[in-house]
Amino acid sequence: MGISRQAYYQYWKRVARANERDQKVLSFVIHERALRSRLGGRKLHFLMNQASIDYTLGRDKLFDLLRVADITYLPVMQGEAYQNAQAERVNGIL
Repeated sequence: MGISRQAYYQYWKRVARANERDQKVLSFVIHERALRSRLGGRKLHFLMNQASIDYTLGRDKLFDLLRVADITYLPVMQGEAYQNAQAERVNGIL
């Protein structure tokens, strides 16, 4: 029997709106990262909510979108743990 004609066109309309929303979000992300480099996902989500734009996403959906678009940043290591501990001992922190 399949799906109805109405359901078919509703599905494709929903997909088109989601793709349009994703493109707007990605352009917002690229614009914000051009202004401030290495801006993370949580802060991007916060800025999207602060900007009160009509195409906001949830945090997890935003992370998924960034991962699919391959524009995520990996955390930067600030030295090795052993060397950091040595430096803290030398400086009298530990």
